[in-house]
Amino acid sequence: MKKLMIFLLILGLIVGGVYIYMKQTGHSLASIMGSPETVGLNVTCPLNKKLLGTEADVKVTNLTNKEHKNITVTVTSYDSDGDVIEQEEVSFLRSLGPKKDMTKSVRLSKKTDKCECVVSNSEKSDK
Repeated sequence: MKKLMIFLLILGLIVGGVYIYMKQTGHSLASIMGSPETVGLNVTCPLNKKLLGTEADVKVTNLTNKEHKNITVTVTSYDSDGDVIEQEEVSFLRSLGPKKDMTKSVRLSKKTDKCECVVSNSEKSDK
């Protein structure tokens, strides 16, 4: 029984030390526990075929009741074979209010058959 108590005490000290170290190096409890953080943004990018190329209208919609700022979307364009043609980062400089949306046009290669948009960065504001 004494060995079990000593083992549990040592184990508790190790877990506590790792937790304190992780907190001091900038990790949150959610990142330590491995739980995903939802962004609360939806992004779509329908294509518009033009004579000189293809344009994607990147539309970001805020689904939350909080303001978002510094939103970055990664746009990946694919050809008809499904191969990646190019990848582009699109930054939205304005803040996006609760339950609002904003759109930005992006010029892509003429070979683009489809595109995929993913929110790569966003900061929630308390407003």
